[in-house]
Amino acid sequence: MGGLWVLELTTLRQEQDWPKQISHLLNQLDPHRATLEKLKDGSSDYTLHLAITTSSFQPISLTPTLLEFAVNCGFGIEVQIDSIE
Repeated sequence: MGGLWVLELTTLRQEQDWPKQISHLLNQLDPHRATLEKLKDGSSDYTLHLAITTSSFQPISLTPTLLEFAVNCGFGIEVQIDSIE
């Protein structure tokens, strides 16, 4: 099964926004959990790419819930951060 799925998150401007964005991301991914778990079988490069535009001082933490989801579905996580300053 091939394809590319892009989900654009809003610009982060406050520290409390990031946990909300992770929650929103998981809400978008969860309905597709069964499909995502099936993709890990026979897949050699299966990665969730997150492109984030935020302040260079904004901490970006990958939550245990997101990491657990990635492990269960068998994909890695790559984060690209673009500064708004």
